[in-house]
Amino acid sequence: MRQKTWIKKSIRKNNIRLTRQREALIDYLINQETPRSAEEIFRNIKSTNISLTTVYRNLEMLKEIGIIEELTLQGGESKYIINYYSEHWHHAVCIECGYTKRLIDCPLNFEIIKKTLNHFMITGHRWEVYGVCFNCQQVKK
Repeated sequence: MRQKTWIKKSIRKNNIRLTRQREALIDYLINQETPRSAEEIFRNIKSTNISLTTVYRNLEMLKEIGIIEELTLQGGESKYIINYYSEHWHHAVCIECGYTKRLIDCPLNFEIIKKTLNHFMITGHRWEVYGVCFNCQQVKK
């Protein structure tokens, strides 16, 4: 399980202990194909005697050190996913069911943006596409 080895190394490098609750949270996210909310994570790992507050605190800490990525959906809900490549991703999000798909390429042209934003140092960006997934389209028919 290479992913967990990479995560453990990142945690140790940042002088953070790998607690039982933190490990349960990471194990859960490693096995998810789509981003999950803090509440979903909590419901699925609460057997480890973890509180929802601790889930939020750990998610924030893991986000700060680049292990997970936070995706803020259109309604303001945040979802989290392991950031395997330590780089940003873009997403397509279904507004009906919340299904999320990672987009491979970045559609932004930074050369044009740099020319437009003279003397502006870009430190990051976010980009999501919202719509209705195939399954939800089929249900509406």
